[in-house]
Parts: sequence; C-alpha cells; structure tokens
Amino acid sequence: MEDPCETRDVASQHPDIVASLKSKLEYWETKTVPQLNTVVDPECDPRRFGLAWVPWKDVQPFNNILESSNRQIAYQMHHVQTVFSSD
Repeated sequence: MEDPCETRDVASQHPDIVASLKSKLEYWETKTVPQLNTVVDPECDPRRFGLAWVPWKDVQPFNNILESSNRQIAYQMHHVQTVFSSD
C-alpha cells in the first residue's frame, strides 16, 4: 500500500502490530518520570504561536521575522500579479 504520509488508518487490518506497539508504549510509560529540573512555563504553550515551538521569552524578534517575511511574501505576490495582469 502506498501511503508515504501515513494518512490512512490501517490499525484494524493489523491488530497484532497495534497490540505489540501498545504494549511497548505502556512499558515505556512505566519507566518515565516527570521532568523535575525546570518549572513549566505556561507562556511557552505552542498554541499561542500557531502550534509552533518558538522562543517565547522575547517574542519581539520572532514577530519581527514574521512581519518581515509577510512583507516579502506580499511584495512577491504583488510582483506576480503585476506580471500576469500586464498581459
């Protein structure tokens, strides 16, 4: 089956593999411990940044990059529209 992006759910066709992977995951979860070396900062939640992990302590440089990229994209789109509308 060709599905390079793994968009099709084939779990029902391979219950043995599902069971094996679940078992391994459950075992792994018994060995993990909570992260204790740092306080979790709710400000770093990627939902605040379009589901991207980005620097959150000083977001101004990130915002500047986004604004610059958006301006560049807008310029390029305007240029493309100008080229095609001049025909």
